[in-house]
Amino acid sequence: MRLDTDTAIKAGLIGAAAGLVFGILVSVVPFLVCLFGWIGPLIGLATGALYVHLTVIKESVTEGAVGGAVTGAIASAVSGLVTNLFSVILRDGTVGTLVVGVLLGALGGAILGGLGGLIYAAIKKE
Repeated sequence: MRLDTDTAIKAGLIGAAAGLVFGILVSVVPFLVCLFGWIGPLIGLATGALYVHLTVIKESVTEGAVGGAVTGAIASAVSGLVTNLFSVILRDGTVGTLVVGVLLGALGGAILGGLGGLIYAAIKKE
């Protein structure tokens, strides 16, 4: 099984930037969560699909899922770190919530990124 790490890092940082913008926007204007809360999971799915799209290696469905999971974990961990750090500095957040938020964000990002990579690799393969 191959993993294009350069592409995974690139797609992960693009997804982290999107998640960071969304996270800061929601932190500043909390009622936006009610309207746009569904965008967060879509960022994870799109990040996994972006890995499969950007890679130059012909990906199998399994490799697309694994690469998407790694990319989604990177994106969610980075955006979760910055967003939760923003919350700790400006509000009454604690370091414990920061660590738990990053770990759970990385886990959720890995699941959604893997799903996005799997779906996009299956579509691209046909």
